[in-house]
Amino acid sequence: MAKINWGEDAQHTEAQTMKLNSMEMNDSHEVTVLDMRMTDGDFIVLTVESETLEGNTLWLKGKYGLQNGARQLMKLVNSSDTEDYIGETFTVLKMESEKSMSGYRYHWTI
Repeated sequence: MAKINWGEDAQHTEAQTMKLNSMEMNDSHEVTVLDMRMTDGDFIVLTVESETLEGNTLWLKGKYGLQNGARQLMKLVNSSDTEDYIGETFTVLKMESEKSMSGYRYHWTI
C-alpha cells in the first residue's frame, strides 16, 4: 500500500480549484480522485474530475486547516493510504448545518 508522501510537493499544472461552496444546498455531485498529494506547506490537495462541477483541484487542507469536508471524507475512507482514494468516485452533498458558521457542511459518501 502506498502511503501519502507528506514531503512530496504537489505538481503545479493547469490547476483550477473546484469550489464546493458554489454548489446549491442539498445538491450532490460525483467526484473522482485522480491523485492525492501534500505540499511542502502541509496542505492536502486532490486532483479530481467531475462531470457536473468545474475545476480539477480540490483542497482538503489549506492555510486555515481542514476544509471541504476533509475530516468526514477521511473518516469515511478510514485510511491515509493514497490507494484508498485514487481512482475512487465519491459523492459530495452540500447540506444545512446549524453548527457551522457558514450554515452548511459537506457530506461525503462512496
